[in-house]
Amino acid sequence: MIKDLKESSYFAFEGKFYSSFFKRELNIYIKDGATVEYAEKCVQDFDNMSEELIDRICRASKAYCLDFMDMVGEEEIMEELTVPIYPDTDPKEILKCFYPTVLIVEKPDDESKIGWQIECNCDWEIEHGMEIDVLDGKLVYLSSFNDYSPWSEYDEDDYNFVNRI
Repeated sequence: MIKDLKESSYFAFEGKFYSSFFKRELNIYIKDGATVEYAEKCVQDFDNMSEELIDRICRASKAYCLDFMDMVGEEEIMEELTVPIYPDTDPKEILKCFYPTVLIVEKPDDESKIGWQIECNCDWEIEHGMEIDVLDGKLVYLSSFNDYSPWSEYDEDDYNFVNRI
């Protein structure tokens, strides 16, 4: 699954893998303390997300997009979107407005659980992008990229759009 794996000066390892869900090659960064075997499990988990998880990612991403449009101005953002996003737009349409670039794997707090982070580019927030953190099949964080962790403690912050769906 992971190919072109090599040691990295910033991460323990970096490589690439193909996501059949997103139909694109992504980078993978494996942080110190995480094993390649664990990273392979994360790749497998990422590429086999449940429909429920995909739905939650879509709804939270849409909430993030709409919130950003409200802050910055709908007209300015609407021009950047691959497809128009409105409150009544089917949440799955948001998948056309972002794409993952990097899967980040760090040393797990509990190796019996799979936790991963995705860095994404998105049409509406080109400067900070989007971060998606998943732990044990559950969406735990979705907002601008802040390099948190699926193992972080998340509060009820409005800027974690998981709390808005």
